[in-house]
Amino acid sequence: MNLRHELRIGFFAYLLMFLWESWQLLFFTDSFAYSSPQAIKSLSLIPAAVWVISIWVLTDVLLILSAYWIVSLIKVRNWYLNPNKNELIFMTSYCFIVSMISDKIGINMNWWAYSELMPLIPIINTGLIPSLAFLFIPYLSVKLASMIK
Repeated sequence: MNLRHELRIGFFAYLLMFLWESWQLLFFTDSFAYSSPQAIKSLSLIPAAVWVISIWVLTDVLLILSAYWIVSLIKVRNWYLNPNKNELIFMTSYCFIVSMISDKIGINMNWWAYSELMPLIPIINTGLIPSLAFLFIPYLSVKLASMIK
């Protein structure tokens, strides 16, 4: 099976998500031993922080690719080369909803905690910053991947 479509989307999703995940650390507490802003300031912990962030990013990329695969079941695998509005809305909505559910589970299981800087989505009380990533990055990943000929 040729995975060039997945590699294109995954490559851009990884780059964009790595930047986003690194930036959003400011909105979480010190509950991350290796990834809190204070830990990252310590040069000796940077490799561990990069490793932890990379694991998070891989799960984000898998979520984006799962949305791509769902659309591909209905369309052809190269749909992203000329996506229509409905495909992009589905992909973004799917990722956004799954990320909110995942975030709620992570908070309830004490896998992570927000700092006082994290804006919350009313009613469901999940972090706005993590969810915003999935409003932009799936779309940008598809758009950037479609530019490669």
